[in-house]
Amino acid sequence: MKLYVYEYCPFCIKARMIFPLKGLSFDMEVLLDDDIRTPTQLIGRKLLPILEKDDGSRMGESMDIVHYVDALPDTSAVITGKRRREIAQWCSAIEYTVYQLSMCRWGEMPVHEFSTPSAKAFYVRGKEAWVGPFKPLLRQTPELLDDVHRALAQLEPLIEADDAVNGELSLDDFSVFPLLHQLSVVKGVQYPTQVDTYRRRMAERCNIPLYDEHAI
Repeated sequence: MKLYVYEYCPFCIKARMIFPLKGLSFDMEVLLDDDIRTPTQLIGRKLLPILEKDDGSRMGESMDIVHYVDALPDTSAVITGKRRREIAQWCSAIEYTVYQLSMCRWGEMPVHEFSTPSAKAFYVRGKEAWVGPFKPLLRQTPELLDDVHRALAQLEPLIEADDAVNGELSLDDFSVFPLLHQLSVVKGVQYPTQVDTYRRRMAERCNIPLYDEHAI
């Protein structure tokens, strides 16, 4: 199987997570952000992630990919835990603030999707239309970090295990870890001990590196 992704994309992170958690190998191709042709040829629109199955058929939508891979024949399901309303509420409350902090920084990260000037410019235009102009957002970092730190303090007592927010791998992990991964590009984030342990352990289990060393 082959997965087409952007490294910055939180939805692509969701799709990438399931393969290592299942112990399955897969091919991964990172597309340039302004490559419209490839995803359009694959599924008819520019939207990642895209999974190309072994039979040559393709599917989009990150959680559809997660469910498909977890239910593959001759494998055991790994998403066996229950979801919690508190986790869904936490994610919903903080996710836009996380994106305000991260989207204005990803363009400076060492990721393939922005390796040409046109690809980076395409990204900036698209994301500024969503979260707002990047320069003012960067100036708002202290205020936005205050909101994030309050949210992380609320998350810490909700984490029940180092590698599963609810004590057993659940769909909530596919919401929480991608948000924490986004924050890894932001310099100055202070993670409570349990939150830091969780994000590092999940990054290791999912073979998805954090960007702490490149944070700005």
